Amino acid sequence: MKKIKVLHKVLLVFNVIVTIGVIHSILLYYNILNNGSWFRDAVGNNQIIFWAECINTFALITSLIYIQRSLFFIYSKGYFNSNAIKYLKIGGITIISVALIAIAIEYYNDDPHAMVTTTITSMFQAIIGIGCLIIVDILSKGTELKEDNDLTI
Repeated sequence: MKKIKVLHKVLLVFNVIVTIGVIHSILLYYNILNNGSWFRDAVGNNQIIFWAECINTFALITSLIYIQRSLFFIYSKGYFNSNAIKYLKIGGITIISVALIAIAIEYYNDDPHAMVTTTITSMFQAIIGIGCLIIVDILSKGTELKEDNDLTI
């Protein structure tokens, strides 16, 4: 359980740092957009991509928060409880969605160099999401067995 507590705290710190970074990027983007005509000319239609990536990053943060909540319920109530399963399932599905949206954004962006790295990163995210769903399946089977065992006693 100690490792799960450490992972819970690491995810908390990571979420705070990433949220601050995204907010900083948005503020910097607006500051440069309002003060620099060279930047407005260079950005052009990429504003859609910028906002889509911001929304996608917030979705990733949300998925990590759900996984963090799941870890909280695991170390506070044990492995086999319905809240941990629910939050881990939502987190896994959200991570898979974030990966697919990132691939779509890069396809729309039409930058071949960025598309290769984003596709590889997104595939790893999808694998992590699928791993979360596999863990959900194992935990839900364990919860069923635990409930059956508790009823027979």
